[in-house]
Amino acid sequence: MTNGGLDDGSSNCTNLAEIDVVLVTAFRCHLCDHARSLLDELGARYPLAIREVDLESDEGRDIVNRLRVPFPPILLLNGTYFGHGRLSRAKLVKTLGEVAGLEGVVMAQFGRRRTAD
Repeated sequence: MTNGGLDDGSSNCTNLAEIDVVLVTAFRCHLCDHARSLLDELGARYPLAIREVDLESDEGRDIVNRLRVPFPPILLLNGTYFGHGRLSRAKLVKTLGEVAGLEGVVMAQFGRRRTAD
């Protein structure tokens, strides 16, 4: 059953615009491993175009210097800083839903309801 472009949770969202994801990582970084796993999991629900950037590369150093982030991983969504360090799954799900325009549908699928402000 499809609801707002999302399936029952088992397959891809093929009719949504890709979300550009940049993940800045470092060698032997357990938080980076966690971020990769989280993005792999959520990539089944969202059309993520994930690009990993090495912290030691010119681009990685530029991102660190520009954002003044103290440690990896660093996550950018559509060019906007999302967070660094241990990434919150709930916050990432909420943000991806907002970026995709499906926040209410996504939160309902994860067993949460959005309350009125």
